[in-house]
Amino acid sequence: MERTYQVTSVTVLASGPGVLAREFVFGPGEGTPWHRHSAVEDRSYVLAGALAFETRDPPARVELTAGDTHVVAAGTVHRVVNRGSGEARLLLVQHGGRYDFIAEGAALESGKA
Repeated sequence: MERTYQVTSVTVLASGPGVLAREFVFGPGEGTPWHRHSAVEDRSYVLAGALAFETRDPPARVELTAGDTHVVAAGTVHRVVNRGSGEARLLLVQHGGRYDFIAEGAALESGKA
């Protein structure tokens, strides 16, 4: 699986038909670009630090810290960004169908939702 963004590390914890579990480590300022998934739902569990989960339509930002969870439905354009000064760790469980990562354009990565 090719990664189209820069984060400190991504470790695959489990992978099978219709499910993918990974641990992400985000350094300060690191994040994913705006993207969506055709079929999979993102279930996020913040393990350490703080992360911002942002969506485009409707525009929203949810700030989460260690112990918090967040769900992004399939088809929702979103991104995850470490806006803090320290490292953040995330357990991401994706399920519901075949995994894909559909980038939503370089212009959107500038932070202008």
